[in-house]
Amino acid sequence: MTMATATATATATMKMKIRKPKAPGLLSSGPTLLDAQFDSDLSAAARTLGLADFETRPDCEGRQESMLERFADTGVDPETSAALAACTVHECGADRCREACHFATLNRRLDALTTGLPLLDAHAGPHRAVTIVHPLWEVPVGHLADVSIAAAAQWNHRRLHSLDVPGLLAIGSFEVSLNRELDGSLHWAGEIQQIVAGAFYEDLRRVFRIEDHYRDGRPGQRMVDVREFDDLARKFAYGQKRYVEERRAYISEKTGRQDRRHLPLVTEHWTEFDAWLLGLPLGARIIAYGCGRRGTTFTARK
Repeated sequence: MTMATATATATATMKMKIRKPKAPGLLSSGPTLLDAQFDSDLSAAARTLGLADFETRPDCEGRQESMLERFADTGVDPETSAALAACTVHECGADRCREACHFATLNRRLDALTTGLPLLDAHAGPHRAVTIVHPLWEVPVGHLADVSIAAAAQWNHRRLHSLDVPGLLAIGSFEVSLNRELDGSLHWAGEIQQIVAGAFYEDLRRVFRIEDHYRDGRPGQRMVDVREFDDLARKFAYGQKRYVEERRAYISEKTGRQDRRHLPLVTEHWTEFDAWLLGLPLGARIIAYGCGRRGTTFTARK
């Protein structure tokens, strides 16, 4: 099966209904027939795209419960928590879907796979995965809400636009990690992960180069990564994920260069991350260039 056929088949399978608002406090009483149909459709579509380990509805239930437990310990507004507790993959317990909701995130990723992935798949390419970690997008611990996704998206847009490539296409997301530096200091580091279709490696490295004055205090730190990949669906799905971790700096004995260990967050930092997402409408972290976007769905630009 070709990638185009697999994408079309998965798109036809994943015709999930748009989540509708419902009254807060209406907690789910357990799996329903609608849940079973959702699970079956999602599993079939994920297998078709070669994403056997794609997150599931029960995965989201567990993550939502853990998040609500953390919120309960830190005094988050009870009404907000009650609304999140009422959410399912089919219905939103609040007046508006938020990035904090794991069910909303699952639906956002499905929208991307059914509308964004076909656009990238149909593009002649070349396709490159581009990751950018810019010092401008750093904020201190305790101030994650101050990070500006709009500024990062604008920075990214200007540099893609400077390539002056007709039909250039890029879809990705803005995410953060908690960076612990060699001196023990902590900060939230913003990054853009995206797939760019239509530009070559050398050109992408050139336009996304971080100026030297930002790099002086970070010797050996990789701020821009451009690379080829083999599996478009997997790479795209990974770039649309919701994930956060601590990245602890150390000096590698093998290379003598700085590297990072990837570790889970402690509860305090998890809660700040979740609270940040709670303040973002669903789709706020999406990065897109060269296509139309309405909410969490993508359309070809005419």
